[in-house]
Amino acid sequence: MPRLALDSYWLGILARGGAVVTFLASVYLLLAKHPLGAGRLPDWVGHLVLFAALGLCIGLSAATTRAGEASAARRRVLLAGLVAIALYGPLTEVAQYVVGRDAEWSDAAIDIAASLPAFALGTALPRLLRARPQL
Repeated sequence: MPRLALDSYWLGILARGGAVVTFLASVYLLLAKHPLGAGRLPDWVGHLVLFAALGLCIGLSAATTRAGEASAARRRVLLAGLVAIALYGPLTEVAQYVVGRDAEWSDAAIDIAASLPAFALGTALPRLLRARPQL
């Protein structure tokens, strides 16, 4: 059976779309007063899954960007993605306090602990997919 070839351009498009959808879902789930499905899972599970998905999509987006072939430009894009994902969790906790929800710094720690390794995996994924042996 032929294998679907996903070059870095299309992988980047999928990653950017996934990042937008995950970001919009996170805004609703983290900042709405009473989001649908709240309380069905422990709070930490929701944070873990949401921020791991966001970190993976942003890391993959940064790794597949066409910021020129210059390594300095690519490093700037990766650094911007890393800073954005590291700050997003704590900033959502501050925003939760502002909108009247319970803000907990332990949630921010879970957000960072989930998003940073997923970001690293996302940045390495294109290289891992290219290195896979053909059968």
